[in-house]
Amino acid sequence: MIKAIEINNFGCFKDFNWKKDVGNYTTDITAKFSEINIIYGRNYSGKTTLSRIINCLDKKVVHPDYINSNFEIILEDSTSIKSDNLYNTLNVKVYNSDFMKEKLKWFYDKNYGIEPFTILGKKNIDVQNKIENLEKSIEEIDKKIILIC
Repeated sequence: MIKAIEINNFGCFKDFNWKKDVGNYTTDITAKFSEINIIYGRNYSGKTTLSRIINCLDKKVVHPDYINSNFEIILEDSTSIKSDNLYNTLNVKVYNSDFMKEKLKWFYDKNYGIEPFTILGKKNIDVQNKIENLEKSIEEIDKKIILIC
């Protein structure tokens, strides 16, 4: 579980210190992450930017708009994940405006169909795996055809 996020440079966050900027020194209480978290605040206060940092854990790459960023995510066991090596085994999912634009493209652009983002049931998961394997086979065959031509 995430304990804190230290941000040297990521979007609107510069030299962000979790304890100083989120914690409350008078009661020595700092904001904590739980299994499910909701981030809320005023428009342009950094909600999406902060969620993009967290989403880096899921994607295991830095968001393309922040390639030169620098941040560190500190976990409860005192280990950390830095922006230059985002490998981790955490199960992180972020639902923000980026998710909406990526997964619900049809809502913004009528030229796109509905893309599934969750598959339920073992039978459907097996079918999806077969489809993905067939798509990979088709890609390999297409590459061979291009080489022959």
